[in-house]
Amino acid sequence: MSLSILRSERWRKLSWVAYCLAAVALIEIAIAVTHPTQEDARRNFLEYRYGHQEVPDRLLIAEKLRLFKDDAPNILQVGDSSGFHGIVPPVVEAIIPRARYLNANVFATQGYGGFYEVAKYFLERNNSVRVLVLFATPAGDQPRDATVSEKQLIGDDIQREFNSPVHRLLQLPSLGLRPTVTDYAYYGTTDAPEVLALREAERYPEARLLMPQSGGWDREHDSPGDVAENVLDWDRRVFRNSVPANKEDAVREAGAEFGVSPRVYDWRHRRWTTMADQTYDRFRLLAEEHGAKLVIAAAPVADVFNTGEVGERLAAFETHLEAYAQAHPGVGIVPLTFLPTDRFSSTVHVSAPYASAYTRQFSEALRDAIGPEGIASLPTSGGPPRPTASVIDIGEGLPGYGFGPPTKIDGETYRAIREGRSEALLFTRVAREATRISIDFGPDTPSDLLSRASVAVFGEKAVRVGDSLANGSRRITWALPVSAKRYQGWLELLLSTRGLAVWPGDQLTTGANGPRLKISRVEFH
Repeated sequence: MSLSILRSERWRKLSWVAYCLAAVALIEIAIAVTHPTQEDARRNFLEYRYGHQEVPDRLLIAEKLRLFKDDAPNILQVGDSSGFHGIVPPVVEAIIPRARYLNANVFATQGYGGFYEVAKYFLERNNSVRVLVLFATPAGDQPRDATVSEKQLIGDDIQREFNSPVHRLLQLPSLGLRPTVTDYAYYGTTDAPEVLALREAERYPEARLLMPQSGGWDREHDSPGDVAENVLDWDRRVFRNSVPANKEDAVREAGAEFGVSPRVYDWRHRRWTTMADQTYDRFRLLAEEHGAKLVIAAAPVADVFNTGEVGERLAAFETHLEAYAQAHPGVGIVPLTFLPTDRFSSTVHVSAPYASAYTRQFSEALRDAIGPEGIASLPTSGGPPRPTASVIDIGEGLPGYGFGPPTKIDGETYRAIREGRSEALLFTRVAREATRISIDFGPDTPSDLLSRASVAVFGEKAVRVGDSLANGSRRITWALPVSAKRYQGWLELLLSTRGLAVWPGDQLTTGANGPRLKISRVEFH
């Protein structure tokens, strides 16, 4: 075969490739012009499989990165679910002057590589960040193989889909139509996008309501029925599938991995170190690259673990943190805190009724770690205001704790306080001009119960100012107390059937009258 024929054959093959590439380019250009989609919609991070609910981990990571990419925080927090459910940004902002706080924590399945990629994503888009908080729990999630290099961790996926400039070239406009196309192909409709993949994921609707208002916080979600178990019982049920003979054995079993980070050899510097120090170094260098200070914050631990060998291991963890900060003077630490065991809903999650109180403790320690000069250097944030609500939807996704599922009576949706409880909590952010709260109760609510019903905001009782009828329902109005202004409109409301102002604890009682108190509407004005 002559050289000219070979060249002709090669050219024909290359021509077909060129024609295909040109056709793809034309299709993508047409889609970009006729159906433009945002960059967030073109990522391949969610799966959209038929009949498959997206896992909350990926949903919430994608949601946080979408919501807050231009938030302009000056303090950024990353880490696992202990910080996600434990740190309430409006409370931090009330205690640390000039702070705009973003809670970017999600779950431990990210691994430390995932925490790093989330931090990098926000730091590269927000030059306002001056403090990077790595919220690290000593209760089993210290840097080790399971949290750094395990294959099931999704840090590599976050890096590829959100931070890789090369992969960004492959996020074509047509990918932005993927949810619509799959909904139509799988379910025969595009009228209700995210039919199964998103809407039925447990607690996801609630998180979508709360996170924008709170700055990334969502209340804990580990307790079925909002009933906190004994921490040791929870640990055995979820992780151990065993029943130790006594509490001492249970503590030892649950705390087997607390504060443990293995020794590794650092080939670059030719020395032995710990996986924790290697990990902290990555975050320290990332923070320094973006002009920020690294603060390593130890998540709280139930005081039942502050004993014996487990307590000694936790003390060693704190000593290690202090030594790391001393070796790197630019690094701050928030020391380990022990809280009463009944304030936890799981081994590492502070129960929702105590998140604000713990955040106040945390904020004071963080303020000390940042220092007066660091606080004075926090830039004024140019980020968008946190969204507010004038009405709380009683249907799906109620941003509360201690309420039962929604029920319909004569076409109206109601919720009552759960069996065994006489109190429940609601969380929301309202306009700072709001001065009153009105709640509509079911027409069958007993009058004596309505007379005892009360509302408190952060432990301060609201004053009842009026009762009326609204569409057959009894409407009670309270004047919001001064504490409603303390956190820039962020509210933690206690609804009580017995006149209490603070959460009474997690003890259940068969005589609780909360289930008789049905509410259909909560409005601020």
